[in-house]
Amino acid sequence: MAERELKKLKRRELLEMLLVQCEETERMQRQTDAMKEHVEEVMESYERLKKKLDVKDERLNQKDKTIATLKRGAKMLIAKKTEIEELQQEMQRQQKEMEWQRQRTAETEAKMKEIMESYDRLKKKLDIKDERLNEKDAAIARLERELDELKKTRKCERGKPGVLRGGQIVAMNPGQKSAGFERSAASGDI
Repeated sequence: MAERELKKLKRRELLEMLLVQCEETERMQRQTDAMKEHVEEVMESYERLKKKLDVKDERLNQKDKTIATLKRGAKMLIAKKTEIEELQQEMQRQQKEMEWQRQRTAETEAKMKEIMESYDRLKKKLDIKDERLNEKDAAIARLERELDELKKTRKCERGKPGVLRGGQIVAMNPGQKSAGFERSAASGDI
């Protein structure tokens, strides 16, 4: 019976089965005892034949051992051959993979070189533009300072007409005429 079926049985059923098995065991034990007596009788008569068979069995056992050893050796050789073939296939696969990786690495290196060259070119352009921007920023700052100075000077001189000379506003007396080469402050050129 399967374990599942045994687990489903109740204790009483299990005990009944055990009792039947015990009775069967006793019956078989009696049969075994009777058979043992019969075997002993037969064994005495066949003792001589057994000695001859033992010698032949020993030779057969040696031959069986030799055959078994050869079979194990053959199986091992076949297994080793199969293993070697599998290893060779794996090695070929890995070599293909390595070759593919080499190609990918070479392609990647070429792309990286192109990128680095492009980066260097762009960096140089950017540096030039940064330098130009810095120059323009400096010029703007200088012009803003000059403008601030002009505004300060103009605030001080408010109400008086003035003329620009050499980047400065010079106050004029009423009725004084300019030489004509200065820009008029009133014209809005400042």
